[in-house]
Amino acid sequence: MAEIGHWANITFVVSSDVIRSFKDLTIEGSVETEEVTDNSIKYVKNKARQPTEVSLTVQLDARLGNDVRGLASDLVDGATYGREEYFYIAGKKLVPYKLKLVRASVSEIQMSSDGTWICCDVKMNMKQSGMPDQYAPSSPTPASGGGGSSSGGGGYPAAKGSKKVTVTPTRTTTTKTVASALPASTKTAVSTAVSTISKITTAAKVVTAVTKPSVVRTAVKKVTSVASKIINLFKKK
Repeated sequence: MAEIGHWANITFVVSSDVIRSFKDLTIEGSVETEEVTDNSIKYVKNKARQPTEVSLTVQLDARLGNDVRGLASDLVDGATYGREEYFYIAGKKLVPYKLKLVRASVSEIQMSSDGTWICCDVKMNMKQSGMPDQYAPSSPTPASGGGGSSSGGGGYPAAKGSKKVTVTPTRTTTTKTVASALPASTKTAVSTAVSTISKITTAAKVVTAVTKPSVVRTAVKKVTSVASKIINLFKKK
């Protein structure tokens, strides 16, 4: 079995029994700013960092070994109760803090004549639910967190030996920017992994389109090979 990643109790995996993948992985960072006037010149400075947001779409298909309705319902319940956990890809944290599931939307539902769910997409929207690991109290298992260092007024507590700058605002505005929130090397790895996952989905469709067992086994081997490349990619980072 080749595990792509997992969050809470949902695992993204490719094996001879089940194929469960995701697409459209997005990481968004933003900052709240405040407007400052200096010698009749207006500009903005950072006031507070906003929680990092992560979203993705889970692809569930009963023909690929998934309990479609059960898994979709579990994700909706997770959003209802605000479940939170680290998101792992190939055994490494996607971001250095726990992510709280704040919204789960089920779409593209297909059913059989007897009402059985054949396939669907589940859009997961998650938000940073605590401080970054480097700022969390020392413990065997870090509590939670968010990425980056403090600068420009506001944000996370200043790291040891650094100074925290305070700015007095004249007016507060909010500006959202899309950012990776990841180091350059990790960002490249994630981008490549997401691209490879798309290949897994395409290969999965081949599996559902064939009927001969020998052809199915061949297709699954190809899919498993692609997933293994994802694992090796992250182990090198």
